[in-house]
Amino acid sequence: VTKELQEEIENEDSYYKAYQKTLNYLSYSLRSEKQVRDYLAKHELYHFSDRMIEQLKSMRLIDDLNFAQSFVRSQANITQKGPRNIEQNLKQKGITEEFILTALDEYPYEQQLENAVTLASKRWNKTSKNSEIESIQKVKAYLLNKGYSFDIVDEAMAAINTEKDSDVEYNALVKQGDKAVRRYSRKYEGYELSQRLKGYLYNKGYPTELINRYMDEREMN
Repeated sequence: VTKELQEEIENEDSYYKAYQKTLNYLSYSLRSEKQVRDYLAKHELYHFSDRMIEQLKSMRLIDDLNFAQSFVRSQANITQKGPRNIEQNLKQKGITEEFILTALDEYPYEQQLENAVTLASKRWNKTSKNSEIESIQKVKAYLLNKGYSFDIVDEAMAAINTEKDSDVEYNALVKQGDKAVRRYSRKYEGYELSQRLKGYLYNKGYPTELINRYMDEREMN
């Protein structure tokens, strides 16, 4: 066996081991081309990347469009992320803009709105400690952070009941007001304490009548 042949045999053996390792990586989930290249680089197998990618593509074990479409469907159905977050995730995985736009067709407007309404309703139920105005702001910010558009957010908010019973809102005000009193009374008293407290509650979105009621009951006016 010549030295050249020996090197070729060893190289092919190394490639076969790398190939088996990559197949195992692909067995857990669909992967994008970039993810496979990153995987090979991580394991110092980057010198096999081009050959490996070509072989895997020919076997349809790597298909970035199919990967992107599957990813969009799973994110829409499982995590309920908005399209902007999904788009960003796909870019990080090396998917081209053309494939991303095509894949996002798997997430129609109606499903986006349905998901946004579900998320908004759940988040709203966790805002019992906030004023109505602050609660609306928090839920809107949450949906925007999940990747939904302003149009979807506005429609979702319109679809849920965002009116708070005055007694419920007042109870929330009392809890926040009492905490603020304990904090501010360490540094302020009298008129200045009263003004600081009013300003805090105004900024939290509570209506004037409830703030005045609280101030009267605490004899802080």
